[in-house]
Amino acid sequence: MSSAQLPTFAVWMFLIRGSAALVLGIAALASDVDLSRLGTYVAVYWIVAALLTLRWAAGGDAERGRRLAVAAGTVGLAAGTMVLLRKPLSQLFDDGLLLDLLGSSAIATGLLRLFGRFHDDQLEDMRPRMRYRIGIGALEITLGLTLILADEESASTIRIALGVWGVVTGAFLLLDGLWIRRMRHEQERG
Repeated sequence: MSSAQLPTFAVWMFLIRGSAALVLGIAALASDVDLSRLGTYVAVYWIVAALLTLRWAAGGDAERGRRLAVAAGTVGLAAGTMVLLRKPLSQLFDDGLLLDLLGSSAIATGLLRLFGRFHDDQLEDMRPRMRYRIGIGALEITLGLTLILADEESASTIRIALGVWGVVTGAFLLLDGLWIRRMRHEQERG
């Protein structure tokens, strides 16, 4: 699928996801928002990303990496949902397990990106650009490790890791959304 064939909603999804990640990153770095609120925001973002990943993995022919994308999307969806439902689930699971699950999801996603097997941009004919593979993948792995290694005194470390991840990821998604939008307009005129 080329950028001209990409549905309009997908371009807007880039822009919305990029804006959401950027706002999350800035909020994490610039404010003293408590981790509970940030956790809810991250959970919603992670669920949306997991659903988009699962949608991509379900479409088209069986390509190498789709099974891994289904696994990462499933873990991401489960982790995001469990974090959203953490209050009722607190009787069954402790917060440490939820952080470990969310961290594992971030690490799985980061590894898929580093190995070029993660496509969440719906452009199947575009190879993931190197900045995603290295930059975002490394940040997701770092965020995942931070979440797994977190303890009661780790709030500021989590906030910084989350903030840097959000700012960089948001900037890349916004840039790509604007680039795809411009390419579509050029192809429509040409």
